[in-house]
Amino acid sequence: MAKLRLVDELNLQGRAVGEAVQAIGVTEVTYYRWKRMYGGLEHEVVEWLKELETENARLRRAVSDLTLDKLILTEAVNERLPSPELRRACIESVEAALGVSERRACRVAGTASVDAT
Repeated sequence: MAKLRLVDELNLQGRAVGEAVQAIGVTEVTYYRWKRMYGGLEHEVVEWLKELETENARLRRAVSDLTLDKLILTEAVNERLPSPELRRACIESVEAALGVSERRACRVAGTASVDAT
């Protein structure tokens, strides 16, 4: 917001937009994108939007982790795990199929480490 205001002030003083944008250290494309996104907003609204974006990113990561956990469990349920050898095989197939660590596959499947079995 402060940089947008500075460009506006420099522009009113007679400097071209290109020169004013160089003074704040961004490209014209960035300046116009910022102006489109934040041009008419109050400072409090911009701060609130940034907080929402941060929260949204955190929630997306959480959903991603839970989806991966669900895939691990689905893979484990599709195989019966009565013996240590079958548990080991299941964990290894989950690791290979989903690209997760052994620790995560064991934790989600509710089994001890493959080495401990």
